[in-house]
Amino acid sequence: MIDPLTLEGSPLFEHEWAWRVYALQPSGGTFYSAPYVQVMHWDNDLKKSYPVVGDQLLRILAGETLTIPAGTFETSKFTMDGMTVWYANDEQQLMQPVQIEDAMVTYKLMAE
Repeated sequence: MIDPLTLEGSPLFEHEWAWRVYALQPSGGTFYSAPYVQVMHWDNDLKKSYPVVGDQLLRILAGETLTIPAGTFETSKFTMDGMTVWYANDEQQLMQPVQIEDAMVTYKLMAE
């Protein structure tokens, strides 16, 4: 049985942080230390998974132009825990992820 976790503040969670960091103001080379939850961290010595709470480094990289099936976007690039997310820089609406890469899969915004 896994003991319940007590989470303070508003931590970022593995695989969902990409939809929650859009409120940060992007500027190349900026680093943030954020409370982070890995829901199923594998411990090879114990041969089991369990949740881990700690700080994770979030990096905001310089913007770049990204061409994907939905079009060409001016983007801001964020990295955290081996995952990279490109957000469209659109002053008319909140930043939205247009491409997400993790260790095995790349997700791209598709055209309608």
